[in-house]
Amino acid sequence: MTFVYTVFFIEWETCKDFLRDIRFPTRSQIEVHVFHRKDTDQNQLRSMIPDKRHHDGRPIIMKHSSLTSFPNAVEDLLVYYASSFDFSRHKKPDVYLVSGQGRRYEELAKILRKDKRVSAWVIDGRRTTLLDWLDANCVCKMCKFIFESAHEGVQHYDEFHMK
Repeated sequence: MTFVYTVFFIEWETCKDFLRDIRFPTRSQIEVHVFHRKDTDQNQLRSMIPDKRHHDGRPIIMKHSSLTSFPNAVEDLLVYYASSFDFSRHKKPDVYLVSGQGRRYEELAKILRKDKRVSAWVIDGRRTTLLDWLDANCVCKMCKFIFESAHEGVQHYDEFHMK
């Protein structure tokens, strides 16, 4: 079993731990977009978000900075970006809108489901991590690693955690 193509849109300031210490494979069906304020500490951003790339050179995690530091700038940027994102490159991808403020993007999720024909959900990023939203056989929550396939995940578990 392999992943459905999965896209995460993450509001950085409200849920910084959502990506903490997670290791991504280079051949991943995951695309992550992190939206942060213009005045975000760049050193903190670099230390908490890995600069990992897919095997074809594309970044796994793309960082998007707001043009201003106004309170709603990140929310506006995330809504604009997700609304104009080309989801047609993949067959019915799973889309997750991640915020630390409950159901903030519920309306956007409904619009994406209707207009873009994707599976879209809203996540409270304060209470979960990215690993909680992927196939359990394709992740190791102890090592915080995402595998390319369920086979690799099971093999890892048997080798490192069944001793």
